[in-house]
Amino acid sequence: MHKFGINPGQVYKGEQVRIVRRELSSVSGFPLRGEAESKSIYPTGDLYDVVAYLARRDLDKYEREDAEKDLEESKNNPTSYPVEKFVEACRHAPEDLAAFLTDLCVNPRLAFRKSGESDKKRSDYEQRLENEFPDQKLSVTVAELFWFQDIIGALLDYQHRVEESARADFVLTAIGRKVWETLDFALKARRMVVIEGWEGRGKSEAVKAWCRIHRGDARFVDLAGVTSKTTVFRAIAKALGIASSYSRTATEMQARIEDVLQRSRLVLVFDEAHFLFAQSPRIYSRPELIDWIDTALVNHDVPVALVTTPQFINCVKRAESQVGWNYRQFRRRVRRWVPLAEWNTDADLEAVARKIMPGISRAGIKLALGYAKVSLHGSPSRDISGLGDVATEARLLAEESGRETITFEDVERAINEHLLPSDTCFASRMAAPEKRARRRLAAPLKAPLTPPSESVNDGKATAEEPQIFQRHRPVVVADSSRAMTPRARGESVAA
Repeated sequence: MHKFGINPGQVYKGEQVRIVRRELSSVSGFPLRGEAESKSIYPTGDLYDVVAYLARRDLDKYEREDAEKDLEESKNNPTSYPVEKFVEACRHAPEDLAAFLTDLCVNPRLAFRKSGESDKKRSDYEQRLENEFPDQKLSVTVAELFWFQDIIGALLDYQHRVEESARADFVLTAIGRKVWETLDFALKARRMVVIEGWEGRGKSEAVKAWCRIHRGDARFVDLAGVTSKTTVFRAIAKALGIASSYSRTATEMQARIEDVLQRSRLVLVFDEAHFLFAQSPRIYSRPELIDWIDTALVNHDVPVALVTTPQFINCVKRAESQVGWNYRQFRRRVRRWVPLAEWNTDADLEAVARKIMPGISRAGIKLALGYAKVSLHGSPSRDISGLGDVATEARLLAEESGRETITFEDVERAINEHLLPSDTCFASRMAAPEKRARRRLAAPLKAPLTPPSESVNDGKATAEEPQIFQRHRPVVVADSSRAMTPRARGESVAA
């Protein structure tokens, strides 16, 4: 169309219409004189040249009659079309963009080539498709849009810009760099890794940032404190974008998860990975989720990253000692077990503080860093998580004062009025020795549990005897020798 021109009032003649029509492959219509659309002849409903079709000698009576009817109707078709008709069709075409993108994600028949890729890549994909679907003859077509030149290139460019934005938005500390290097290894080697570090050091944020940068290669799964197979599989299914409604059972989700991961080989990153183990002090069965990762994922070259705190190894020890779990099968599949530094450097803390509190003075930065490194009653410092709390509290105080920029005074108030009192209270409570609760003494009885001996001598209740003993009085037998025989006791009960 650009070659022929799209000027107002311009008209496309017969051959131009045919060329543009082929270019707009997904747009139907625009028949010329002598052309018709016949589903009886061409099931796809494509246009055909009726005159050329009638010239064939192998037509039977009915085929010729249908073609002659089409020829009569085609005499009303124009010999040209104004360019506005094609422009209008192009305007409506983007309405199908969402459907195209969805199809591009889920349809294995659509293939595309990145810039610089050879034809061998596509042939490898076709071979893999044939191996995975041996019973179906899937023909691979090129994913393209007639109205959007190089749609795949545009999507890849958008992906690159999103990745660069995520990279620029994250302050990469020494701990974060170690996390990224380990995840890069898991992606390239397609193996399992364990990243172990103390809480509040920024490892989870580093993992999330890496997953945002590698959207086409990885999925992030954040585990909850109360876990079961159903909740874990639902979290994985949501991360993968497959069915995860509450009507789905764990078995249904598990089968789909395994199929998607074994085909796509996406890196599955678990945060709070110690929750893959049962958290009760006494366990009675092996850690099924860990064994599932070993056999269903790692054995099929699906990369896995377990991000956790040092309590993960305690869970491993507990499973080994209490249920005899063979942890060696798990350990041999972990290609790298990476411990992280116990705290961030001052330079890294300062860089993070400037990122989350833009415009703050040097004095405010130093005050925030001092709080982040403080240790109360021997407890570990808050580190980066402490900086985040300072920024949150100070930002709220600034907004209350009608300001957008955090000042030194906001940081000072946040620390002295809110954070330090809260930390001090909690630390002192944790450091205080545990007090055993006193046992409550039983209240004295108002009456004896057994009646006085003199009150039952004559078989009658006395005034001093409590009512409970009057209702459940023992049976007094006159002949004691008779009462000693089993038969006499039976007769007494029967009476």
